[in-house]
Amino acid sequence: MIKQGSIPSIKLFLESLLSYRTFIMQRKIDNVTPLNEPFDIRLFLQKDSNGKWQQIARGIRVASKGALLTNLSSTGTLVKYEDFQLEHPQIDWRDIDEILDMFIHFLPNTLENYFAPLFELGVDVLIGTDGSVWICDINSKPGVKLAHFIQDKCQLSKAPLLYTLYLHQMLIQDIYRI
Repeated sequence: MIKQGSIPSIKLFLESLLSYRTFIMQRKIDNVTPLNEPFDIRLFLQKDSNGKWQQIARGIRVASKGALLTNLSSTGTLVKYEDFQLEHPQIDWRDIDEILDMFIHFLPNTLENYFAPLFELGVDVLIGTDGSVWICDINSKPGVKLAHFIQDKCQLSKAPLLYTLYLHQMLIQDIYRI
């Protein structure tokens, strides 16, 4: 266990970790509100009954002042995307919305070119205080805490069944083409 503020123990821990693993490091993205609350955007995407990617929900995760992560299981809270936009007019939301829509359009299909077919994705996006947009994390089995922002509450249970039916129909079509 690392003692808080102990530089030698942190150095020892990192040297040990780096001796058997490779990591990519980058500078910290300054993604805080004017009140110093870190925040990120969670895009929740699922395939529909035609196998097409759809955005099911979009929300903002906000951490407590000075926190490092926006994780909902620790210090984070969930805020409606539209409410957060109204509370933070200093952010250029029009450009950000265009970029997020581009992510939704291209990202899932690009991922499927390299990995097995997917059904749902949680895409975590950081907005820097300088207006930069960063994909922070992509989860193929995202948490569904955004579910209470979904208009159709049955969506979460219907979508896997409808997509399975679509896959079944595609399989039948392939069989009859042979």
